[in-house]
Amino acid sequence: EEQRRKQAELAELQAEEQRRKQAELAELQAELKKQAELAQLQAELKKQAELAELQAEEQRRKPAELAQRQAERKKQAELGQRQAELDQRQAEEKRQQAELDQLQAELAQRQVEAERKKQAELVQRQAEEERRKQAELAQLQAEEERKKVELAQDQAELAPPQTEPGEEERLKQAELLAKRQAEQEEEERLKKAEWLALRQAEKEEEERRKQAELLAKRQTEQEEAELRKQAEKQHNKQIQQKESGQIFCDCLTDGSECSEMVWIPAGRFKMGDIQDTGYNDEQPVHEVWVESFAMGRYPITFAEYDKFVEVTGRKKPNDEGWGRDNRPVINVSWYDAIAYVEWLSEQTGQQYRLPTEAEWESAARAGTETDYWWGNDIDKMKANCWGSGSQWSGKQTSPVGSFDPNPFGLYDTVGNVWEWTFSEYEDKYSGKELVCVGKEAASLRVIRGGAWLYVPRNVRASNRNSTSHDDHDNLMGFRIALSKHTTKSAVT
Repeated sequence: EEQRRKQAELAELQAEEQRRKQAELAELQAELKKQAELAQLQAELKKQAELAELQAEEQRRKPAELAQRQAERKKQAELGQRQAELDQRQAEEKRQQAELDQLQAELAQRQVEAERKKQAELVQRQAEEERRKQAELAQLQAEEERKKVELAQDQAELAPPQTEPGEEERLKQAELLAKRQAEQEEEERLKKAEWLALRQAEKEEEERRKQAELLAKRQTEQEEAELRKQAEKQHNKQIQQKESGQIFCDCLTDGSECSEMVWIPAGRFKMGDIQDTGYNDEQPVHEVWVESFAMGRYPITFAEYDKFVEVTGRKKPNDEGWGRDNRPVINVSWYDAIAYVEWLSEQTGQQYRLPTEAEWESAARAGTETDYWWGNDIDKMKANCWGSGSQWSGKQTSPVGSFDPNPFGLYDTVGNVWEWTFSEYEDKYSGKELVCVGKEAASLRVIRGGAWLYVPRNVRASNRNSTSHDDHDNLMGFRIALSKHTTKSAVT
């Protein structure tokens, strides 16, 4: 009985163990099934994520392509507009040249008339002087003859009679002669006084006439000088109109074209925080004279900079995955920008450089005194900065030329990327904004324009920023400038 009981317990234990193992096996199989389902779900999620990423990439690519096409159409429209403006400017130049020729002809005619009038007056004065002298000579001769006749009469009257005169008669004759002589002397003095008075009057008249001639001559010279000033002013205006806004580009040694440049007119402008909405380093507001120079129409793009690095063997800057081509180059230091303009100068034979801080603000303001070239508010879709409402605002750089140009024809002077200048930074203006800093100077460099990540206050025309010359990030690019230009390049 004990044996049977033990066998029953053993069998029960074996059955229990068998059931436990089967349960564990079933639980393991269920766990494996769950893991397989989880792996399948993860694979499905990964596929969905990849699909979403592809869709997002497609969505990002489509606006960029659309923006690029819009930019191309805008450029074509601008080219047509520029051509029309060029034709209009040429017609205006012809009209102004005709006016200048007319002014010069009038000036020459006035000079001829003044010379003719002067010659006629000179001949008339000489004739009058000759007649006056002849009349005086005739009068003097007549007077001399009259005196001779009177003297002969006196001598005849005083001649001694045939009879021997007495003492009393001689005394009378002596008195009469003395009286005659006194009268003649008095008459001579009166005539001399009259003659002196006449001479004095003639001298005064001559002096008045000379003064009148001098005044007339000065007036004529002033009129001629005024006409010359008007002609010169018209000529300078023609030159300035011919250069201002003119677009050109140089050719590299391989025959390809480099950056489009725009001539900025010479002039005086107010530099600094005119609207009193900025920072302390934008003071004092002061007037600055800037000579005519050329400025890059756009910031330097990746396409332009990549050509430089491919030729020189330098490392290509990172585009942060936003795209290259016509986007502004980023992640470049001040030394990288200097190396680019030096290479461009060698390629074109021109003296390219970075703009000074004063040149940059003059070009960005384009004759305005507001915070932005269009006004004091950051209007929607006018620039790429934080809060401006564009598809790139606060996210990344935008393709160059995506917004309207300023009145000088420059694009992207508000936001998009900070732009290196050739000037040394100082916290108050004292003249360094007008000059180019040396390459070896260890001081901070000025950057201008603001960037896609900055608020509207930091993208104003007067806003300043500074950084080290070897700093570089995805907020900084640059734009080129040129002081003088030879006739080697083709004007577009």
